[in-house]
Amino acid sequence: LSFAAKQGLVVDSYEDAAVGVMAKNEAGKMAMTVVTLRPKAVFSGRQPTPKELQDLHHHSHEECFIASSVKTDVRCEPVA
Repeated sequence: LSFAAKQGLVVDSYEDAAVGVMAKNEAGKMAMTVVTLRPKAVFSGRQPTPKELQDLHHHSHEECFIASSVKTDVRCEPVA
């Protein structure tokens, strides 16, 4: 959300329908193996172009503290 604000975008609402998959990891232990985020942001005023939105999600994922900290595959599938 901060990256959107820095670009002058106003986010009216944000929701995410995250889904996690539990399965055995490489060590044979149960673990969260995949987490899929499905963020949906509603903007007022200037609307981001599809390219801007894609870049925002990519940049956010690259800078995500959780995605950088866990072994789990964290995916992002933005919802229009």
